[in-house]
Amino acid sequence: MGPGSTKLVEFSELVASFKAAEEQIENLSSLTIWTLSPDQIGSASESIWDVISALRVGIGETKIVSGSKALHHVLPELVLPIDREYTVGFFFHSTNLYQGDHAALLEMVPHFHRIAVECRSKIECRFGRGMNMNSSKVTDNAIVGLMKKEADAKPE
Repeated sequence: MGPGSTKLVEFSELVASFKAAEEQIENLSSLTIWTLSPDQIGSASESIWDVISALRVGIGETKIVSGSKALHHVLPELVLPIDREYTVGFFFHSTNLYQGDHAALLEMVPHFHRIAVECRSKIECRFGRGMNMNSSKVTDNAIVGLMKKEADAKPE
């Protein structure tokens, strides 16, 4: 969505990293953002981070953007595809993650869970329209729309 220029690793390296994380991914596959109980959010967030940090997607040191986008394709009902401009901007009012990727993810997942649970009926009624294929993508699209609307409303 943003003007990023992420360089990706070789495809074989990406595939190997997903194969290495297969068991961890399988353990997360039964979870959805809606079915997590408040007691599960912390451990689920840590498990999501464990997979993201193990995946080799982009060549940069930061893992949260490329890793969350890749993992979103495998666990679309659990993992929000994160980008700096919109998602990070929405949650932190900045595109920089001064606290680091790990801490940022642990902070974002509970908020994402709350949005998903509190807005479930509004999210579900949008499935199948345009790019709204699942709960995390509907939420992502809403965040992007809100951030663009706010940017358009700011005086230059």
